[in-house]
Amino acid sequence: MERTKKLRLSLVLGGLALLTAALLSGGIAGAAPLAAAELEFAGDTAELAAGQVAVPVECVGGPSGFCSGTLAIHAQGKKSVSTFSVQSGGRETIFVPLAGEPTGPRAKVTAVARTDQPLGPAITRRTILHLH
Repeated sequence: MERTKKLRLSLVLGGLALLTAALLSGGIAGAAPLAAAELEFAGDTAELAAGQVAVPVECVGGPSGFCSGTLAIHAQGKKSVSTFSVQSGGRETIFVPLAGEPTGPRAKVTAVARTDQPLGPAITRRTILHLH
């Protein structure tokens, strides 16, 4: 009797593992793979005011939920970081304090968004933002 229970449990767990792998890879007809939501930059410009960079972003790719993670700004060898949580399909402005303020008519910073994922590694996007 005990052996039968172990065999059934083994078969059930094996079936669940196969089903999960098939869903994640899109291998079952009619079943969509899990789409990863990620934060994208909504353009190549940002506003600089009162020692902060206002970065317009949008959360794309996920059917529902949120994009959550960190947004780092690199300027003049210094790094500043803010956390974010943007609803899927939404557009927001994330404010990041700026440690070293670039100057001049063509001031720019490097922005790195890291969106955490429930399954797998975080998604990282990097861009150069021109400040206004």
